[in-house]
Amino acid sequence: MTESTRDHNVTALYTEDQAQVLQELSGQLGESGSAVLYLAAQMAAAPLQEQLVSWIFEQSGQDIAAEEGFAVCAKLHLAEEVEPGIWSIDCEVASHLASSLTETAQEKALQLRQIAVQFFNLSVDGHIQAPLIASDLEHIRFLTSQVTNEVECDLLIWLADFAYKNNDTATSAQSWQTIYQYLSETFGEEHENTLIAMNNLAENLRALGHYDEALALYKDQLDICNRVFGEDNVSTLTSVQNLASVLRESGDLLAARDFELRVLEQRKVSLGEDHPDTLVSMNNYASTLKGLGDLDQARAIQQKVLIKQKAYHRIEDPEVTEAAWNLIQTFLLQDDYDATQDVLFDDLFWLMDDNAVLQSHSQAKIKDMLMELLNQKA
Repeated sequence: MTESTRDHNVTALYTEDQAQVLQELSGQLGESGSAVLYLAAQMAAAPLQEQLVSWIFEQSGQDIAAEEGFAVCAKLHLAEEVEPGIWSIDCEVASHLASSLTETAQEKALQLRQIAVQFFNLSVDGHIQAPLIASDLEHIRFLTSQVTNEVECDLLIWLADFAYKNNDTATSAQSWQTIYQYLSETFGEEHENTLIAMNNLAENLRALGHYDEALALYKDQLDICNRVFGEDNVSTLTSVQNLASVLRESGDLLAARDFELRVLEQRKVSLGEDHPDTLVSMNNYASTLKGLGDLDQARAIQQKVLIKQKAYHRIEDPEVTEAAWNLIQTFLLQDDYDATQDVLFDDLFWLMDDNAVLQSHSQAKIKDMLMELLNQKA
């Protein structure tokens, strides 16, 4: 709203006795107009959907109507319908008005805020038909900037996942930091949900390249899992593997190797050598050995992985493709072109067929790298 279009009383809010002006403004707004501004004061400084406000007012049990409230605010130049059903609110005036509320009125305003959180939870879960617009994301971020209950926590978890899927890792990490803090304070460090939040926060920090922070979290998580579940538990071994992965990515291959060997040996005992998780551990261990220059041992393990994957999967399966490509990389480092050619023609050449049906992103990536490799050798 521009200063020239403000109602006289609204303009006076900044120049005269504020308490008197606010009292007069409340009288002009009525219950519905005031409720619109009270709600806006607790949301982000972004447009509001009338559908959202209507639902909140209906659920509140208060005798207020969104349509009437917006009309009154518009008449006083405190709201403008920028698109059909989407309103821009003078949040500065709304904040002044909300700051003057009595304790009872503040409780009603807080109720509106909590209902807004419920609305967004139901909307993102698909329980109500209310498509989100860009400004709704701003409101969700604002409403979950400080988490005080499980409903807000659930909404923030949605925001963290949404941000991660849309490559906004920084927002995802910030969200998981808040979630982790709330869960640890509410349920304790050893609670299952707290450990999940700790892991997700560490994963995001790792993706951002903040290895020291991620490493500290993974170490704390491992200490908790060792204490609560025991060293041989699946959750504990997952923590060990996560720790090994971030160590490898940060360049500490020796430490990573020791943790990966621990996971591999334990999975062989508890799951068997042919279990998919064991094969993943074998591949991780081989990759670290290769990074340390132990090509012979890495090669032996990768050959074993490829044989086992081919025993359980068709040659077109992504697991076979990835195992074959990993082995070829080791062959090339050893300048063993005969072995490279054998695996290439036996296990990967089908990728070059124009009619080949690729089953994963990794296969598409390997196909591109394979074509590049063949062009170099041509």
